[in-house]
Order: sequence, then C-alpha cells, then structure tokens
Amino acid sequence: MQISQALQKGFQDLQNTGVSNPHLEAEILLLATIGQNRSREWLLANTDYSISDETVKQFNSFLKRRKKFEPIAFITNRKQFYGYDFYVDNRVLIPRPESEILVEKSIGIIQKPYLLPTTYYLLELGTGSGCIIISIIKELQKIRINRDRDLFIKKFQFTATDISQNALNVALKNAKKHDIDKLISFVQSDLFEQLQDRTDDPPGRLYNLIIANLPYVPSYWIQDGPTEYGLVHEPKISMDGGPEGMDIYERFFKEVPKYLAPDGIILIECEDDQIDKILCILKDLNYNFSHQIFKDYNNLQRAIQVDNISSSGA
Repeated sequence: MQISQALQKGFQDLQNTGVSNPHLEAEILLLATIGQNRSREWLLANTDYSISDETVKQFNSFLKRRKKFEPIAFITNRKQFYGYDFYVDNRVLIPRPESEILVEKSIGIIQKPYLLPTTYYLLELGTGSGCIIISIIKELQKIRINRDRDLFIKKFQFTATDISQNALNVALKNAKKHDIDKLISFVQSDLFEQLQDRTDDPPGRLYNLIIANLPYVPSYWIQDGPTEYGLVHEPKISMDGGPEGMDIYERFFKEVPKYLAPDGIILIECEDDQIDKILCILKDLNYNFSHQIFKDYNNLQRAIQVDNISSSGA
C-alpha cells in the first residue's frame, strides 16, 4: 500500500466517525506508525512511497482506537507542551496548551528571587505527566545556560507530588527523558499529606512557590461531556473536582498557608467561570491576600496568583 492510499483510507474512516480534523489526524497516525522521526512535509512529498504490511496493520490498529475517540496523544504516546516532547498514556491527564500559562508565569516569578543567596524551594502539587515542572526547569536551564550548573542545582530544590503512583511513574519517565530526574524529588501524596513525614527534607519545609493544577472539572462534565473530548479515556482521579469542581481546591487552601514561606506565592489553574469561586473560598477562610488573574491563549481566565496570604486574625 502506498502512503496516498493509506491516507485516503484513514481520512475516510475518521471522517465517517465524525472527528473534527480527519485529514490531519490520519497524517499524524500514519507518521506515528512509520516512525523514524519523519515529518509531515516528508509524508506529503512522498505519497507514492510504499509502506510495509506491518505498518499498514499498525496504522489500522491506530485508526480503530481513534474511531472509539481515544485521544491521539494516548495512541501515539506523545504530546507537545511548551515546546517540549512528553510521553503520555492513560495513567495521566493529557497536557493542555492552556496550562502553559503556569510555566510562563512561574518563570517570571522565579527569575528575581534567583539572584538571592538563599535556596529557592518550588513545589508542584498534582504533577501528572510532570510537564509543568519539567518545562519550568528546562526553561530555567536555558536562561542560566552560561552560569555554573552546580550553582543552578544548589540554588533550587524542586518537589513534585501526585496522589497517583502511576502518574508519578510517567512523570519520572519524562524527567529521565529530559535528563533532569536528579533535580526533582517525586513524592506520592494526597496534597501535602506525605510532605509532613519525609526523611529527605528538614521538618517544617516552607516553599517559595507552590504550583497547583488540581482536579477542577465538575463531576457531571466528565460523564456527560462531548465524546470527542475523550475525557472518558483519561484518569478520573486527575479531573474530578466534585459537583462544582472545587472540592480539592477547598482542601488545598485550608492547608496551604502552613507550607508557604514568608512572601511565598501560590499559582493555580482553574476554569474561567471558577475564578469567583476560588476567591470566595479564600474569603470564606478569612484570609488576607492579594491576587492577580491571568488569561490563557484563548483569552479566557485560566490562572490565579495568590500573594501575601495570611489569616485575618494574624
């Protein structure tokens, strides 16, 4: 079978299923089966190229999975995030471009404290595939490429947690892929629970920056949302935030002040229509705080930075 024939078959199968972009998806799936890091440009320039029977078999297998609306990222085990390539499978939530705002804002927050003589402690809760904390470290390495690498390692201490050990295994795989696994301490923990009992941290560790991309999808949306979004294929534990999507964040904000350094900063992700709910949680807990709201690439409110958090009775 030639590439042109395979692409036509893939297009017809996916179009009949109702996926949104059957041409592009057929190309992605065929490239994944051919391998060898071939580009889309190569594929379209070599449509008369004959592919092996084994490749055709694999391509048909991929098409079968996609026709069941399994996400392409899980079929190919690849997802780009912030310009970096990550391994993903059904143990983790697929990285979304909307979450890149957390990397961008974290870099801006971190750069000034980098000049201070003290160690900078960064914690990410709900790391999943590790794409956020890994992207932050890779970007910091690029910024400091001409500086002493040993100084970089001593200057920062990175910790990433997830309630799922399966997710942490994926995160570690990605950290090794990007050659930074020695820089991150991965901890299985429900929020801060296991951070209290660690032997490799001094008691009372306080973090300069806490990033949280915790489950915030309302339960009904996971069950009733459009099939093509593929949410049924992703781990429910990574998405389900309860009836209004705020259950985990309510717990998070009750606990977080105990783990935040003086002048520490919190950076979280949520939906556009959940911003007011987050602010209500903070006010209901009688916190004093300041905050900034950031929009994603779709011009939707996506992230909140919370500073100067303290009890109103303090």
